[in-house]
Amino acid sequence: MVGDGQLVATNNHVIPDSLDAENRERLAIFAGRGKAIDMRSVTVVARDPEHDLALLRISGNPLKPLRLGSESGAREGQAIAFTGFPSAWSSGCTT
Repeated sequence: MVGDGQLVATNNHVIPDSLDAENRERLAIFAGRGKAIDMRSVTVVARDPEHDLALLRISGNPLKPLRLGSESGAREGQAIAFTGFPSAWSSGCTT
């Protein structure tokens, strides 16, 4: 999450170039923990294929930032890495 809690940065390669509206495909993120999972629709704000980045806007209320550690844990300019996984939903998703 970045900015105001309604923006998410992700890899551009996980965002399809088009969606099949007839089969109810849409972009979404999942937020929460355990059984308290919330699926939110997202729209693409910007894409940068050269740097493999995409910026998405989340529907609904802003999300709380994920605390990864103390402020003293990472130094300015220090290289860090994140990992995740994409999920695909289409007509079987009814939310």
